[in-house]
Amino acid sequence: MIGSALFKIRLPLLAHNEFTVQIVSSGILIVEEVVGIEQYNSQSKMCGSCEGLLYGPLQFPSHWRNLTFGTIVMDIEKVSEFAREKVGSRRFSKTVQIRGLSWNIVAKIEAKIGKTDEKLLGFYIKCAAPKEEKNWNCECSAATFRIVSRIFDVQNSTGRLFGKIFNHTADQAGFTDFISFAELLYPDSGFYNRDEDKVTLTVDFILKNAEMGQFSAPKTSDKTIFMEIEKVFEFFCEIIGSERKSETVHIKGLPWKIIAKINADNQEIEKTLGFYLFCVVPKETPIWSRKCSATFRIVSGDHRIWFEGRTFSNEKPIQGFDNFVRFSYLQMDGGGYDMEEDKVTLAIDIYVDDEKRERPDNSIFG
Repeated sequence: MIGSALFKIRLPLLAHNEFTVQIVSSGILIVEEVVGIEQYNSQSKMCGSCEGLLYGPLQFPSHWRNLTFGTIVMDIEKVSEFAREKVGSRRFSKTVQIRGLSWNIVAKIEAKIGKTDEKLLGFYIKCAAPKEEKNWNCECSAATFRIVSRIFDVQNSTGRLFGKIFNHTADQAGFTDFISFAELLYPDSGFYNRDEDKVTLTVDFILKNAEMGQFSAPKTSDKTIFMEIEKVFEFFCEIIGSERKSETVHIKGLPWKIIAKINADNQEIEKTLGFYLFCVVPKETPIWSRKCSATFRIVSGDHRIWFEGRTFSNEKPIQGFDNFVRFSYLQMDGGGYDMEEDKVTLAIDIYVDDEKRERPDNSIFG
């Protein structure tokens, strides 16, 4: 009866009355979902088995409605010849256009350091905007990488990535050592078609946001927060998770600051800069929310990412980008790194909507 609700809130199967009594009243659902359930149940009781219920079927406001699902399939032809090519050789799938961006699978010959005789299959998904467009980003909520099995009782070889931000400096993500070529081409592995000399790769992925071109930021902002990261080299030598914070700036009655954090890419090969906006509201403040748009940028650098209409609240006061830029990119021309002073200046241009404070009213459940 509650169908899609179970999937969206990720709960084990419950009887309808248990769901209504235990879950609805527990505060797990947001106020709009609570009201939706009450309306659905009330209408059902009044109409009995009548068709065409005003509030049926049960619907929840969900970010899933804004997602885009895509699948790319790639056949690597003459794969035995590909396996004999030098390390670094690549094959590309056909391009798929999704949300104005070009997507490809990239198959690459990799090898571990000092073991060039043991070749590995690097398996990646690559995103690209037009070359002249640098102010773009796309958030991939999840991606499942598969080598398709050709034998019924052999499972696909699978890998997964979550929460990857693609932009013009970080346009590729995946696995450097998805599988060894020795295992891939082994007759009993189930992946290699010896007669056709090929293997099939697929990537299923979910795009949450894609922003470029028509989503360019407004010309004026409410305010800009700046943060100088001094002794950058020492900062990036610190352990993953290390943070630095800017001074607090008040905008429309709320305190804001920048957080810079040491993260790593998906393979933990290279350190990256996590770049976040933090609304520093005291924990004892009543339930609040504020919608905000912002441009994250490196001063004197080319790299910038714009997000639009993110809601900051008690439960989610920090938002931004885990892998805003690789450390190696900062040192390149246009990266924004001041080598003489060993510093980088970060900036966020903030656009805060008018004040909005909410306290859910659960009185309908007594």
